[in-house]
Amino acid sequence: MPPQQSERLLDLVYEALDFGAHGSGSDYRLHLATKVERRNRATMLEAGGRPTKIDLVVNPVNSVSVKFLVTIVLVGVVGPKLAAAATVSETLDSFGFFGTWAISCHEPASPSNNLRSAFISASGDAMFNESLGPDSQANVYMILKAIRSGDGDITLRTKLNGETEQELTMRMDGDRIRTLSNRDLPSRKYVVRNGRVVSNRRVTPWLTHCTSVP
Repeated sequence: MPPQQSERLLDLVYEALDFGAHGSGSDYRLHLATKVERRNRATMLEAGGRPTKIDLVVNPVNSVSVKFLVTIVLVGVVGPKLAAAATVSETLDSFGFFGTWAISCHEPASPSNNLRSAFISASGDAMFNESLGPDSQANVYMILKAIRSGDGDITLRTKLNGETEQELTMRMDGDRIRTLSNRDLPSRKYVVRNGRVVSNRRVTPWLTHCTSVP
């Protein structure tokens, strides 16, 4: 439904509900029909070029119909957002994303051993952080959207350290995972592209799913 039509629909629903609280019967039906007719009048041209008015015919509406219409509107507006929020964690879980990952599970985090931890926060957000050891600050990602592409790939829309939005694509192979692309959304620039770090052309490493870490 185009934005103008959805706004008009909500406007009419609220007007009908407001009037319904103060009126009833034939007055209610006349008020709603008059509003709809006046706001949905269209102008067309006949073959001779003369303008003619085409009125929208509206059947009387009762309170039950209005309540049903309000329910449909609310489901259409609110429902998809609630479903999307639930889908992120479900998609990640089905992909096998949660848990601890590292280049070497038997070594502590360091510049040569990226350690990743993916989890659901206390507030219910899907997140992961990446650490390169105690001498560097860990990056924290909040996952806003997750879409699987086939069995082995997943694309994530994330917010890095509460500021920058990024789009990452990762590939799973058994108990291993690696980053194929990482793009900064505001600038549209790639940090990782085609499995290589743009700055030094190094191939991104495989991380192994760890059952335990040091």
